[in-house]
Amino acid sequence: MAPSALLLWIAVFPPLEEYVFRGMLQPLIQRHWPRRWRALSAANLLTSGLFTLAHVATKGPHLFTLGVFFPSLVFGYFRERHHQLASPIALHMAYNGAFFGAAAL
Repeated sequence: MAPSALLLWIAVFPPLEEYVFRGMLQPLIQRHWPRRWRALSAANLLTSGLFTLAHVATKGPHLFTLGVFFPSLVFGYFRERHHQLASPIALHMAYNGAFFGAAAL
């Protein structure tokens, strides 16, 4: 993978995706559907499902693409726990860094 592509996947896409999914969509869903099951909210579950569908739509229904659902739940949990985007952005960047960094080796 070219260094410029790696930079996009690690430093550019995570903040953009977190802003859209955890910054805008998840709070909107939370206001209209506040249901929770312990630490898991309906808003996080639905947002993570939509996040996964967006990845499937752009990259295809591969096992790794479907696998973004579980990290997405973690990103959403930290969004709700900390009421800000810094932690899900940092986690998303670290996840992408580990995933794509290992793939680049």
